Amino acid sequence: MFREMGTSDYRPGFVMVRSGRLKYRMINVEAFDKPLRRGDLVIVDAGATYKDYWTDFMRMACIGEPSGEQRRFFDCELTSQQAGVDVIRPGIALKEIFHACATVIKEWGLAAHAPIERVGHGVGLDMHEPPSIAYNSETIVEENMVLTVEPIFTDQPDGQIGNFALEDVVVVTATGHEVLSSFPKDLWITP
Repeated sequence: MFREMGTSDYRPGFVMVRSGRLKYRMINVEAFDKPLRRGDLVIVDAGATYKDYWTDFMRMACIGEPSGEQRRFFDCELTSQQAGVDVIRPGIALKEIFHACATVIKEWGLAAHAPIERVGHGVGLDMHEPPSIAYNSETIVEENMVLTVEPIFTDQPDGQIGNFALEDVVVVTATGHEVLSSFPKDLWITP
């Protein structure tokens, strides 16, 4: 893929894939030998670099049709993540992004499943860098900041339904924001 782009400025960064009940509760997952089964959710966390600047995004798939609970949790994740993206603009405190995400999760009745303290971070010369988008972050959003929004959660207490994670890279513009992650956020469902 990178050779086709016609430049050596692009370099692969990382790809982490987690799936199935044994791995839902893990964030940074090493490869393991486990066949995918119907009903497994697959979370892909990936990034690459361009001229030494990182990208970081997550998307989800389901092997076969998701259960009703998996669909409900995914739809909550999608709505929460989008709510966080939608409030980004210069002049707000980062905690406002956090609270936009957390409010959706609470309204969906899933707060007990999402004891989150942070929903994103800066990205640039490293894939995870300050500032952290946390419940108490007073950092003020400024034009040209590059942030990710990722309200990750797993059903409690045992992670049997799944892990739910979507992430976008967002650049702050003079009047709002622009989402740089163009890959669709729909739950991909295999036949």
